[in-house]
This record gives sequence, structure tokens and C-alpha cells, in this order.
Amino acid sequence: SQIVLYLLYNPDFNNILKGLIKLNKTRKIRYFAELRAEAVTREQVILLQKANFKEIEVGVQSLNAPVLKAIRRPVNLSALERGIKLMSGKGIRLTVDIMCGLPYQGIADIRKSLKWAFRIKNAYVQFLHALLIPGTVLREQRNSLGIVSQKKPPYRVVSTKWMPESDIIK
Repeated sequence: SQIVLYLLYNPDFNNILKGLIKLNKTRKIRYFAELRAEAVTREQVILLQKANFKEIEVGVQSLNAPVLKAIRRPVNLSALERGIKLMSGKGIRLTVDIMCGLPYQGIADIRKSLKWAFRIKNAYVQFLHALLIPGTVLREQRNSLGIVSQKKPPYRVVSTKWMPESDIIK
């Protein structure tokens, strides 16, 4: 069986991992987590492996600094690559998320991010369209950012002032 855990920046992360190792001595349980790769330490990667985490999802979204700032996801690229390399090197399968339809993002930015993601060893690249989910900052700022989305769920972004609908469809 597999258990999905969301352990983003939990101050007890190492202790939680140690507890999961004790709980899963037989390694019958396979874990999945979504993590910020730039924050993962070498010790944590070893603990993830010992606990039997088989897959980690890494929400990169984009490599473009203005895009990441606009969605409040600033990243240190060298720390991100270090964390990804650590996990990949321990045989943990990575799912790397790249998004389309974000503010300040053009088609060239998306291609650059995708090319980067496809070079990652032991990774599955997941290409996602931005969604303007009610209650999110991006949805609240959609008018000032010039972002147009579907009127009904899932509220997928259909165009931005940086990307016409034809580019998003590509």
C-alpha cells in the first residue's frame, strides 16, 4: 500500500521521518510526499530512503524568477538542483511539476523549464495548466495580472497578457 504525506517545512520533519522508519520496518508501506527540493538536506534524503519513500513530487513550476516571485514561490536554483540530485541519487523517483499560464510567463520560458526538467535523472515531468482556484492569491489578482480563466471548474487559465490562448494551446 501507499500513503501520501504532505510535509512541507514541518519543523519536526526529521523526527517524523524517524518515526516512519520505525513504523515501516518491513518496508511494506510505500510513501509519497510533495517537498520543496531546495530545502531537503542530505540527512533527510537518507531518512526518506530508509522510510521507503518511493516518489517525491517537486513543484518547480518555472525557472523564471519574475514568474516565481509573482506566484510567491521564489527559489534558489542551485539549492533546487542540489536537492533534486540528492534524491535522484538515492533512487527516489521524482515527479517534477512545470506549469503553463502563470504571470510573466512566455512560451520560451516554458520550453526552457521543460528542457531543464527533462534532463533530470530518474524523473517524471508533469506539465500542468495553472488553475485560478477560488480563494487563491492568483485568482484574486487575475484582473490586475491580465489572466483569463475558464468560468467553471477547474478554472484553467486560457490566456494571459504574456501568452495568448494560441500559445497556451501549443
